[in-house]
Amino acid sequence: MAALPTVGASSDTWGTELNTFLEVAHNSGGGLRLPRIVVVGGSGSGVVGDYTCDGTADDVQVQAAVDDVLAGDADRVLLVGPTFNFAAPVDADGTDDVDVELDCFIHGMGMKSTTITLASGIAAGFRFRDCIRGGISDLGFVVDDSIAIQTVAGSVTGGYRSLWLGTIRNIQVKGPFDGTDSDYAFDLDNVFRTVIENIEINGVTNGIRFYNSNSAFNAGDLTVLRTFVDLGNGGNNGVAYHFESAAGNMNQIFLATCHSIANASSTGTVAWKFSGAGNTSHIRAHNINVEQFAKTAEIASTASDVRLDFVHVTQRNGSTFADVDGYDNGISCGLVYVEPAATVTVIDDDNTYTAKPNVYGPISGYVDTGGTVTVELDDCAVLRDSVWDGDTATIAAGLKKPPGVAQQRIVTLTDAATVATDASLGDVFRVVLGGNRTLGAPTNATDGQHARWEVAATGSTRTLTLATGAGAFALATGATLASSGSIAVGSFITVDAVYQATANRWRVLNTTIHTV
Repeated sequence: MAALPTVGASSDTWGTELNTFLEVAHNSGGGLRLPRIVVVGGSGSGVVGDYTCDGTADDVQVQAAVDDVLAGDADRVLLVGPTFNFAAPVDADGTDDVDVELDCFIHGMGMKSTTITLASGIAAGFRFRDCIRGGISDLGFVVDDSIAIQTVAGSVTGGYRSLWLGTIRNIQVKGPFDGTDSDYAFDLDNVFRTVIENIEINGVTNGIRFYNSNSAFNAGDLTVLRTFVDLGNGGNNGVAYHFESAAGNMNQIFLATCHSIANASSTGTVAWKFSGAGNTSHIRAHNINVEQFAKTAEIASTASDVRLDFVHVTQRNGSTFADVDGYDNGISCGLVYVEPAATVTVIDDDNTYTAKPNVYGPISGYVDTGGTVTVELDDCAVLRDSVWDGDTATIAAGLKKPPGVAQQRIVTLTDAATVATDASLGDVFRVVLGGNRTLGAPTNATDGQHARWEVAATGSTRTLTLATGAGAFALATGATLASSGSIAVGSFITVDAVYQATANRWRVLNTTIHTV
């Protein structure tokens, strides 16, 4: 094709416009301008690319290819070959100016087809630093105690951003499988408006950290899809998904189908952790599976509006399902499975912001043979639609909050000299007295629970007495039972009361005699 005329040489307006258009898609010689992909051939691949590696310090050739892209001499980097050995990180450095942005995209041939092995002790495999748009995909990593992919925030002139409008896709990371490592597989500082999907992380102690490092920037606006973090051979105190803010706010993140498993013998492990002096908030995670962690969810006091929707969670002995100090958070689960003979704290809630309680439910739980589950709810916590079953298990009465109107179930009590009530079974209790009786101190009460007793008589007039003392009933000063507790055949007394845990008493609100 002949060379294009110089822009502006034509005397016609259409010519100028056409020349400008053609220069975008064509070379100066008139040929079609195709995207330039810098090919880096791996050791033993047989590929002779723009750069060819020999299996030693292959990061040097890969860095040169990345630099070509950042300089505008190429558009993308393609790594072809079975293996690359890095002795130092490869840095994709953007600018420290939000108005001057660079693009850098790095691709392999597949998780199994292109594997990058990091030398022990190097900081990272790939680092996206300062304000840069880009992506990385279709690669496998073998790490010892190094970060596979890291983002590093810039300074004030770059808006404290790192990778933004980016993608991290189709990545597999394999750790040492011995618990000797401590770095995260992905350590993402101030990452912004980025999609992360189809990630497999195995044999490491820590999975993915989402971090906000500066009060002048609120990182987040992320979408995270189909990830799996296997800490099954990791060490102690490992975290699968960590959302942390040193300052500012790590926020607005949507996650779906993000699963994790831990080493059952490791201590201090957490599947979902929200921490830091700054805020972590407005985070939604759905369709989550968790296995064998010491804590399934740990939400610090600085975290709020976090919603975790678990599908299946396995709790081992000594573990906690939800340890929550923050406020206005929500946790639900399709099935919490407690292993045989395990003792598990289902909820440990220490929120003190009474205007914004944490809400737990729906939660369905099954406690296997000999297991025990307990709950520690702060006064303002809300537990709803919580149903539990078990095989010769011990289940805390406070966990039983059936859905809908089940809390208003009518329960028929057994007539006895002292009438017993299990308060966890409902809120309306009925009994017919065959003699003079005492309504005993109810068991398994929940703080703030309202209940009504409807007491009738058979055979002849009967007298009802309310038990007093710890866990029993307390009438207002000077108050007495309606009709002095005397119930004629054809009548019944109602006793309305609310349980106050701090006093360990059922405060009687009202007693009334009714004629049938």
